[in-house]
Amino acid sequence: MDKSNYRSFSLTPLITILATLAIAFSPAYAVRNKVGFSLKLGMNKLDGDWQRPKINPDAAFSLLFSPNPFLSFEGEVAYSILRTNDSPSRIDPSLSGAGGLRTFATPIGMALRFNFFPLSKARPFASIGGGAIFWESKSGNQPITSQGSKQQNRNLYLKAGGGLEIQASPGFSLFMGSDFRYTSSDILDQIKSGDEKDGIITGWGGVTYYFANHRANDSDGDNIPRELDLSPQEREDPNGYMDHDGRPEGEIKEPLNKNAPIVIHHPVYEAEEKHDLTIKADIISETPLRTAAVLHRPLGSKNWQITHFEPVAASKYRATIKGKDVTSTALQYFAIAVDQNVQGIGYSGLPNRPIQVNLIRHGTAWRALGAISATVGWGLSTYIILRKQSL
Repeated sequence: MDKSNYRSFSLTPLITILATLAIAFSPAYAVRNKVGFSLKLGMNKLDGDWQRPKINPDAAFSLLFSPNPFLSFEGEVAYSILRTNDSPSRIDPSLSGAGGLRTFATPIGMALRFNFFPLSKARPFASIGGGAIFWESKSGNQPITSQGSKQQNRNLYLKAGGGLEIQASPGFSLFMGSDFRYTSSDILDQIKSGDEKDGIITGWGGVTYYFANHRANDSDGDNIPRELDLSPQEREDPNGYMDHDGRPEGEIKEPLNKNAPIVIHHPVYEAEEKHDLTIKADIISETPLRTAAVLHRPLGSKNWQITHFEPVAASKYRATIKGKDVTSTALQYFAIAVDQNVQGIGYSGLPNRPIQVNLIRHGTAWRALGAISATVGWGLSTYIILRKQSL
């Protein structure tokens, strides 16, 4: 269908609203991005020998690189100020009247982040890592010295954490979580006591910006391979309306044949191998439908298989391609709807221009590895935080 053969009609506002809602509440975005930049803001407290540690502000920024959707490498720089309500005389009589004790800490490190459901909008994750912490303790505005010389202010730390990331748009996500850094120093609090070192507990929230991921065969970055893209230098407008061809169509309009259904579908470009793949569509038709279905096949196959759409609400349909058919390295599909009189056909994708889904492998193994890492990291952190150390 050529867009010159379309004209406005009375259902346009309804279709536009349905398309907007489909974008807002779709379970996953079409494709993940590999590189991101995060800003975190939160609160922390020291886990050590202070009886009354204060809750203090904390800030960090990090860079994310995801060579695999289930795994991200995270480089982070944070800044923490640690304070206490304890009497200075309890810590060190020489600090009494000094105006308070503060420790300024800058952890710099790397972490492995395991993403349990990387293609969903809500993505829980766990992380483990470590690095170096640079710190300085001050009494009032004066650095604290030990036996007349500056204290050692470089130590190592191990970190365990986790949280939940919510994809707000293809380029931005919001997240929240917490972590625990266990350091190799026992004098961040200026009290060297017991058999445990000092740690920092942090709770945070933040935002991540993801840089656009342009593939080698996708010059305009709209996720349509060059061989299927009718406009390889101009991005598709992802409004669910004829998004399969890589050519922006603008607003949603009525086909010349009023009997032809309109299929609003946001293509799926990435899915997990051997897992059921759900295809959702809004199908608008002035006449009853004779049939609506998804035709699909493994990349390289010539034979199409059929999975019928099932109605789930007014104008809303869902088809589930079984996991046994979600194999190979990629899957091709298109959606069609035929009116009762077989006089009009609506579609998203075509047999010669199908939607191509890249399949991600070994998801179960990655989730198991992430679960083991989280169990070990969080288990040890909880034990250290709750344990009463031996003096």
